[in-house]
Amino acid sequence: MTRTQDELLYYELCIKLNLPDVTPAATQNDPNTEAVMSKKGSGNVHTVPNGSGWSNKVNGEVVSNHRTKENAVERGRSIARGNESEHAIHNRNGQIGQKNSYGTDPHPPKDKR
Repeated sequence: MTRTQDELLYYELCIKLNLPDVTPAATQNDPNTEAVMSKKGSGNVHTVPNGSGWSNKVNGEVVSNHRTKENAVERGRSIARGNESEHAIHNRNGQIGQKNSYGTDPHPPKDKR
């Protein structure tokens, strides 16, 4: 199976973060689909502008580069879910425009009734 540049960068991230080996996804019917098991709390993910493209950073280190914000957000979400961490999506000006939590939130929103 041939891997895309994004896939290779994702697997390099897994190696850098000392994550367990790649295992087959739950959908056994698709041999091209793979999932990565990860450690909880490996670091928050920031999707940030990078020149003419977008990057995902974990602990300040670039883990993937993308031409479009949409692709970067999709990959960042996947990494954050695997890490069970926060995903901050920045606007072109660098400010955080959206933030999502995919793990146990230490400060969950209070229910306003």
